[in-house]
Amino acid sequence: MKLTAPRRLLLMCSALATLAAAAVPVATSAPADAATNTYYVDCAAISAGAGTVHAPWNSLAAVNAQPLTAGAHILLARGTTCSGNLVPQGSGTAGHPIVLGAYGVGARPVINAASTAAAALQLTDQSYWTIQDLEIVGGTTYGVYVTGNTAGGALTGITLQNLDVHGATGSSTVRGDSGEVYIYPRGSNETISNVKIDGVTAHDSEVGEGIFLAGAFGAFPPGTAVPTPGNMPLGSNNQIVNSTSYNVRGDAILLTTTTNGLLQNNVAHDSGYCGGSNCGSSTASGLWEWYCQDCTVQSNESYDNHTWSTTDGGAFDIDNFNANNLVQYNYGHDNAGYCITVFNGNGYKSPNNVFRYNVCANNRTQSSTKFADVEIHTNGTQNFQVYGNTIIANSAPSQPVIRVNSQMTGFFKNNIIYSSNPNLLSSSTPGYVTDNNDYWVTGGAAPTFALNGTSYSSLSAYTAGTGMESHSIYADPLLNDPAYHGVGRSATADKLQRNSPAFDKGVDVCAGIPGCDMGTKDFFGDPIPTGTVHTIGAFDRVNHASAAPQHGVLVNAGSTACLDVPGSSKTAGTQVDVWTCNGGFNQQWDLDRTTGHLSVYGTDAICLDAQGGNLTAGTAAVIDPCSTAPSQVWTIDAKKGTVKSSNGLCLGTVGNGTAAGTKLELQSCSGAITQTWQAKAFSTTPQPPTRGHHYGQH
Repeated sequence: MKLTAPRRLLLMCSALATLAAAAVPVATSAPADAATNTYYVDCAAISAGAGTVHAPWNSLAAVNAQPLTAGAHILLARGTTCSGNLVPQGSGTAGHPIVLGAYGVGARPVINAASTAAAALQLTDQSYWTIQDLEIVGGTTYGVYVTGNTAGGALTGITLQNLDVHGATGSSTVRGDSGEVYIYPRGSNETISNVKIDGVTAHDSEVGEGIFLAGAFGAFPPGTAVPTPGNMPLGSNNQIVNSTSYNVRGDAILLTTTTNGLLQNNVAHDSGYCGGSNCGSSTASGLWEWYCQDCTVQSNESYDNHTWSTTDGGAFDIDNFNANNLVQYNYGHDNAGYCITVFNGNGYKSPNNVFRYNVCANNRTQSSTKFADVEIHTNGTQNFQVYGNTIIANSAPSQPVIRVNSQMTGFFKNNIIYSSNPNLLSSSTPGYVTDNNDYWVTGGAAPTFALNGTSYSSLSAYTAGTGMESHSIYADPLLNDPAYHGVGRSATADKLQRNSPAFDKGVDVCAGIPGCDMGTKDFFGDPIPTGTVHTIGAFDRVNHASAAPQHGVLVNAGSTACLDVPGSSKTAGTQVDVWTCNGGFNQQWDLDRTTGHLSVYGTDAICLDAQGGNLTAGTAAVIDPCSTAPSQVWTIDAKKGTVKSSNGLCLGTVGNGTAAGTKLELQSCSGAITQTWQAKAFSTTPQPPTRGHHYGQH
């Protein structure tokens, strides 16, 4: 794995932080002894006991030899390491799983198989297991391996939680053939369902996959033929949540051959590396699904993923045999390949997949990649809906930002494309509708749009020549901090500044489409409009133009000073005060009557808030990133002269002070003059301070 020094340092710090968290003393509540179907293992014990809390076993071999029944607990002592591999026997039942976990205080117990077995921990044709609170190291091919070999079998009820799995010793030459966490039934028509992988970290090895969850035997390893959907049994209700995968040769996270699947709140990064000479030509991606029916992929982050070739290496992928998949609220950045692609396969049309309210930033970093930032790929995909996304592209112009291949149906609407690459759109079919988008090329280069090989050098020329994009605009969308593509989603970057032309230029993309539903919130968690007017991009604020914020200063009657942010700070948690009115941007506030936000600095990014969201008297009034929190909802009563929180507390000066610099807090309303405010010079357009003055500095 070829990592730069800063990245190595970042990963080392992350690993140390993980170990520190794992080392916090945690007492485990469990039955008292083996008589209650609980078995204790302390591999630091000098002699082998009977498996009780006072005389524990001291090897994994003792566990492997013990027949286990429903409700059994196998608990390993915290702060100890057990060498060898674990292959426990038996199955639990619904409501009475077999639990493998930890007891005592200290760091998670370690199972270290080194290179002594194919898997460090393996279950075969077993159901109803909960495996938790362990560190699992080694294995030549797998870290945790859950499989089966029974034709027509139906496995169920596997939970993996709070696991650190790493260091498998093999080196894959074909992605998909191995993995740190690898769940894959191999019997003919065998399935596995109701699997939950929660809070699992898989990392740092050269096996094929980080986290791989398959509900049935399928096309992985590559080359395995499978029937099209409806012609083979699939697992169901399988999910990977709150988990992280990084530094593996193949895919970081992959969910496959399942129905009603879920990928949520995961982080996938630095996958697709091949550190040796036997890499082959396989490709990899960060977080994706193959043969997933009725699956949801939401609130994930996928970044710095790579490929062994010139395809894939992307953030998110709705791949072959997928149908009715919803991919939303995700953040994909700095990947070698695309942010999103959709495929079909073997004549299957991959119908009714949706990609909405996502942010893509600085993808396609590998100049040789053959895919676009958004690749709507392979002929025949049906009803692929892409809307409400913000796509920031800094990719090479060798590929377009958006590419639509022929014979597609569906639409690409309400999207912001903010790009340094002027090669914006290449479509091979007028049947795929692209409209109501906001395109913009930074740096002044002329944009290009192409349909069926004919290129146009402006949006208006493209519309005139093709009839496409008739309601789209070519304008700077005025994004907050469009250069941001860092690790961790930002609460403010890529929201729209107040005067953005993207406000109210979107449409209800589902109008007239049976079964189409635009959802309830945007990427930032704001409720989306229920009417016909929407805003373009991932920040879909309702009717912004018709409910424009009122702008001006708020003057405190007691001090004749203005509501002010000290030092023009933009740091979250800064307590506001009163200061001599001077017209600085740190004293100019916008009241949005739709959301109740009082925002500052001419954006919808930084809002007046109650510290910690605490709506009680005496709580400091501060600035924070704008959100939907009730503590950021304010009402200005011009008649009474009050600024009230959502629960009716008044904004006033601490100690009823009147001096410049006096801090502000929430107070029980008393009619005090220091709780009285006057809004002045409100208009729909903010006014900057007079040239030559340095306002707001104190």
